Amino acid sequence: MTVRILLCTLFWLLALQARPQSPSDNLRKAIALADAVFTHSLDTLNGEQRLSFYFDLQEQRSSSRLVSVWEYTTALEATVSIMEALEGLRQSNPQLYQEHFPRYAQRFHQLFQGMDYYKGTFRLDSYTRHQAEWSPYGVNRAAAKGQAQVDGILNVYDDQMWIVRELLRAHRLTGEQAYLERAEELTAYVLDGWDCTLDAQGQEHGGITWGPGYTSKHACSNGPMVSPLVWLSRIYKGKRSRTTRTSLLPDGTIRTKRVRKSSYYLDMADRIYQYHKQHYLMPEKGVCHDMEGGGGQVAFHTINGQTFRSHAPLGQPGGKPYTYNTGTLISGAADLYAATHREAFLHDLEQIVPLSYTFFATQHGSLWQLPYKAGPTDASPSGSPWFNDVLLRGYIAAAPHIEATHTYLMRAQQTLDHAYAHHLAAPGFLPADLVGGWHPDEQPHADTMAQLSFASDYAMLALYLAQF
Repeated sequence: MTVRILLCTLFWLLALQARPQSPSDNLRKAIALADAVFTHSLDTLNGEQRLSFYFDLQEQRSSSRLVSVWEYTTALEATVSIMEALEGLRQSNPQLYQEHFPRYAQRFHQLFQGMDYYKGTFRLDSYTRHQAEWSPYGVNRAAAKGQAQVDGILNVYDDQMWIVRELLRAHRLTGEQAYLERAEELTAYVLDGWDCTLDAQGQEHGGITWGPGYTSKHACSNGPMVSPLVWLSRIYKGKRSRTTRTSLLPDGTIRTKRVRKSSYYLDMADRIYQYHKQHYLMPEKGVCHDMEGGGGQVAFHTINGQTFRSHAPLGQPGGKPYTYNTGTLISGAADLYAATHREAFLHDLEQIVPLSYTFFATQHGSLWQLPYKAGPTDASPSGSPWFNDVLLRGYIAAAPHIEATHTYLMRAQQTLDHAYAHHLAAPGFLPADLVGGWHPDEQPHADTMAQLSFASDYAMLALYLAQF
């Protein structure tokens, strides 16, 4: 009898250990991680929203170096991921919702206003527009709102894409029209960068360069736009709202046409997805190349005294496979399949999801880890936790269709929990290496982007577990 009790107790303890965290536990951890960043690394003096690049664990102070717009976007993401999880758990945990959703909605609005320090205005000659005026977000923060440098290589299209994504998520949760309007302004700017010049067969060359000042086309300047375009299409489905579609005819004539937003956005999502897949995916590995092309000057031609951008021939794709470039492809396929029910997208998911996990994930004892550094020669691991966050987003989007993703997500949960239990450092930060912890040979810095990525991961997993 005693042996039986001991065995039952052992089995119960093992089952308890294997059981994933509750959604509310995950959400509380997400909030704690995000609040640590916003308390210690975000300066809100005079409403400026100055976000530090890292927190020095040894000195217990934030850096004077401020984030670029890319890292700033991660603050938007973590905030809205927590808002989504709070909304998803509203019925099961109304107290948690009432305590945190209003302040996180306010936080998002403050961050949205703070983005104006990265905003600037310039004129651009693109494939179909001469001297069009745009107001995107530049790479670097300015001293005054609206005064950021954004011409040439000082803004890139992928930064705008990530911002569009978060604005649309926040719009869905809050109904704030300003978020939707700004998202569509940035969407128009991004799609203006689509290479609609025609090849010898009369087909569009396609693809979006890294930015208006670059000739290279990257997986990261294409894949991130697919899901937001599907979401925009869904917003306008069944509505008569129209926009202007601009294209090129074989004789070089620029054609404009009024089209319904719902069909236009969905069509462009499909076109960009196909470009991403055909130009960057390595089918046998289930992962993506990083880019095509390299240097070279942007070329222009003149029609009737007006200057337009010309197509730039590119070489074969190459570059290191990063988790986020594959993650956006998976998210795009999942959202396009949900919107169109085309079996080709499901087939892509069935192929890419398991292959990508096999390629990227490594086992360390009972734990599985995605690469915590973007590469072995990288001096800083700051980007890689966010890269992995994008891949996890893809797996969550694919979860309703691909059974294996549950295993991958629960492994991510276990690894996060391990780090939270063993490596959490005052005042509440996690190491980039979730398995190995803080490395004594590296600077004792908690990178802001990594912390916000982990907060977003916990929030996304909270919502996933609530729906599982």
